[in-house]
Order: sequence, then structure tokens, then C-alpha cells
Amino acid sequence: MIVAGLGLAACSTSTSGHGVAKQSAVNSSPPPAATSPVQSSTANTPSSSTAAATSLAPTPTTPLRVDNVQSYSDNATYSVKVWVEDTTINCEGHAYGAQVIAYLKAHLCKSMTRLLASTTVGGRPVGIAQTMITFSGDAPDVYQTAGDFKTLVTQNGTGNIADLLREGKRFPKSGSAVGSPDAFSAQGEDTAVGIDDLWYLDGPTVENAPELMNLGDSLFLQLN
Repeated sequence: MIVAGLGLAACSTSTSGHGVAKQSAVNSSPPPAATSPVQSSTANTPSSSTAAATSLAPTPTTPLRVDNVQSYSDNATYSVKVWVEDTTINCEGHAYGAQVIAYLKAHLCKSMTRLLASTTVGGRPVGIAQTMITFSGDAPDVYQTAGDFKTLVTQNGTGNIADLLREGKRFPKSGSAVGSPDAFSAQGEDTAVGIDDLWYLDGPTVENAPELMNLGDSLFLQLN
């Protein structure tokens, strides 16, 4: 689908960066990828009030669905296989980093959907870890809440939302974690914020590779 034009009260923005690309004094390093059952026990892992033992889930052999995503910058169409999807209202419980956790405690989310997907770009297989979070509240204040959250997760050392790979989910050839370096982008519109990590599955990824950034921007609102 193509996102319609925006009204005066709402805004849509796209930002590259990463809440954990570089570590600062803030304790916001992401939790380790799950390779065996493990109990979260530090402030850098999902909130201790809701963290639970994580174990590896079976790797699916067929995707949940296949979505066609139209590029916003050219005429390309991506065939995106969605392998794993999870929806929750417990956003704080899947966050890490003191600043992000504090923000989600102070500003309740309405829902959060995370997924793992794959596609091809330039003939190369690409992995996708996406988080889509929406916030509760009344307009126009809720638009500011969402926009401030997008800004927060794109700053270095503030934290982020744990992707599904870190919680033990897998898809074919995914490995156990998002590739590093990768392409990271965040987009916002109205009450929603989309966070995407993209990386090549068959070799190294140039940090914020332009072709993957373009795909990340195009995924917003087209997979959920």
C-alpha cells in the first residue's frame, strides 16, 4: 500500500541511527541473543518485572505470509516473506536501556508488533527485524509522545526494543542475531513509530547501506 498524504496535525519522519550503535555512559547495551534458556537479570535486558526465561523457538519452514512492498523512492517492488510475528501491549517488558525503559513507563503504549522477515535486494538475501509501536493518548499530545520516542531510540546509548531474534525466534538462515553492522532506520507517523534493522544474510553489510535504508523506509506501514 502507498501511504496517503498527511494532514496538518500529523507528521511523518524518517531517521537513520541506532539507539545502541555506540555505547555511552548510559547502561543501554542490548541483551545477548538467546542461545539457550536464560533468565534476564540486569538493567540492560528487558524489564525485570516482566522478563521470563527465553528458549529457542523452532525455525519455521514456511512464511506466515508474503507481502509486496512498493518502494517509496523508485519503481521497485519487494516480495517480503514474514516468518515470525508477535503482538503485545507489554512494551516496557521487551525494552532495554534505562532511558527507553523509563520513557515507556511514563508513556503507555497502545500496542506493539514485532516481526522477522526476509526479502532480496540486488539479488542478495536480506533479513529484516521490525518493531511497530503505537502510543495511547489524545491528539495532538500523543503525536509528540510518538515523535519523542522515535528521537530517543535513534540516539546512541539510550536503549531500544529487543528484536525477536534476541528473544529466541528464528527464520531460515537468520543466524542468532541481527547482523553487525546493519542498516537501521526509524519512521514515525501520528501515534506510530516503526523501527527496522536490515542486514544481508549472505555476507557483510555496509553500515546504513543506502539500498537497505531505502527498503527500511518503504517497509513502514506496509507490513502491519
